[in-house]
Amino acid sequence: MDTLPPEINADIKFIKISLVIWAVALAVMLWDIMVHGFNVILTMAVPGAVMVVLGMLFRQLSKRALGPVISQGLLINPEQKLVTNGMYRLIRHPSYLADILFDLGLPLVLSSVYGFVAMLFVLPFIIMRINLEEQVLGRHFGQQYVQYKQRTKKLIPFIF
Repeated sequence: MDTLPPEINADIKFIKISLVIWAVALAVMLWDIMVHGFNVILTMAVPGAVMVVLGMLFRQLSKRALGPVISQGLLINPEQKLVTNGMYRLIRHPSYLADILFDLGLPLVLSSVYGFVAMLFVLPFIIMRINLEEQVLGRHFGQQYVQYKQRTKKLIPFIF
């Protein structure tokens, strides 16, 4: 692994840490349910369900827009074109938005405040991965990516 670019090594660490935090958050949700019982609080569960469904929808829409260039890592095919259609027309990272909605919505569906707080610890790692990905994309696409960044937001259309 020493011959991999620094972004790839950082990405591998990100993935490992994120998976551990996600697993701990799931364990916290299960613990919360076991200790406090499974009492659905509709004011938490309904917004959580909406977030989970939107997360799954956004994930599929971003996959559809990416088509064959989709990858799980930060590797870019030399012939790859910058995708700016579909959800990518408004935001640069719709799949991460999908992850955030799903990750924060799931504990709400289960009415687990502790699980929600635990899932918040995943957010900084998602932001770090976005920043890594933007470095890689900027290097590969150059001025085209700079212009794309100027007309889009990272995660939330028109806001951030």
